[in-house]
This record gives sequence, C-alpha cells and structure tokens, in this order.
Amino acid sequence: MYVFDWKTNVLMQGYNQESMRKAIEANDYILQAHIYMEALASYLDLTQRLELAGFFFVFLRGLDSKGSGILFLERQLCIKK
Repeated sequence: MYVFDWKTNVLMQGYNQESMRKAIEANDYILQAHIYMEALASYLDLTQRLELAGFFFVFLRGLDSKGSGILFLERQLCIKK
C-alpha cells in the first residue's frame, strides 16, 4: 500500500527530483509523511494486515506526461529521527 500527498507548491527551480527533495526538506514534509505513515500503519494494524511500501509526493503544478512532479520515498525514508 502507498500513501499519496498532493502538493501545490510552486517550485521556481522546476519539478525535477532534486528540487522536489529540497522542497520536501525545507518544508519538513518528511515529518508530515512520518505522521501519515504511522497513523495509517496503526489503523491498518487494527483492521487489516497490509504493509505500507512508501510515500508519493505529487507536486500538482509539475505534473506532465514524462512523470515530472512525482517523488517517491520508501517507507524507511519517511521515518523522522
């Protein structure tokens, strides 16, 4: 199972992997992803035995037919230390 988070940020440097990672770090979206993943994992543990695989950040303003605007992080990368 995956989590999708829709973002509407305007990234002046474009929507490549590096600029999206910088935006995620600058806005502390890793913490947000961690909270979402933990809440969903807790809920699923109570209801189903599905495993969370990762988190997609979808920057809506950067979407195109080539896949720009989407950044995927595996679950372990969404853990805030």
